[in-house]
Amino acid sequence: MDDKTENPSDVESIRTLVYFLGLVIDHQFRELRRGTPYERVRPSDIRVFVRASHKPTTISSIARELHISRQAAHKSLIRLQELGVVEVLALEGNRRDKQVKITRRGRMAGTTAAQQTYKIECGLAEVLGEDVWRSFHDSIKKLVQAFAKDL
Repeated sequence: MDDKTENPSDVESIRTLVYFLGLVIDHQFRELRRGTPYERVRPSDIRVFVRASHKPTTISSIARELHISRQAAHKSLIRLQELGVVEVLALEGNRRDKQVKITRRGRMAGTTAAQQTYKIECGLAEVLGEDVWRSFHDSIKKLVQAFAKDL
């Protein structure tokens, strides 16, 4: 890196660039969801759904891992239940917490989201070129793997 002093709020910082790239990708997902039953899904609901999709979990675990309140996780899960993509079940021996399960419809929605992700990533690869895209993707993956243990 350069030895020159950088302004921490510089729009060229990796943090800012990754943030804005995330906004661009979120916008593309919203456009792909337009006119579908999932058009009004919030980004927070998507994060809760993705977290619940990876392994069996509870409302409390989702809240802890996403650094949100249990109430916020619960509100997202209510909206996701209304869409029929998750179900929230009582946990034996625990009156407060509930287990979250992805429904058949939720698995189908996850497949559709994976197809949309592929479409968006193909657009990014088209802008960068396949080789640069692959290098970019691999670099981001390597950084996430290196630092994910700290999250």
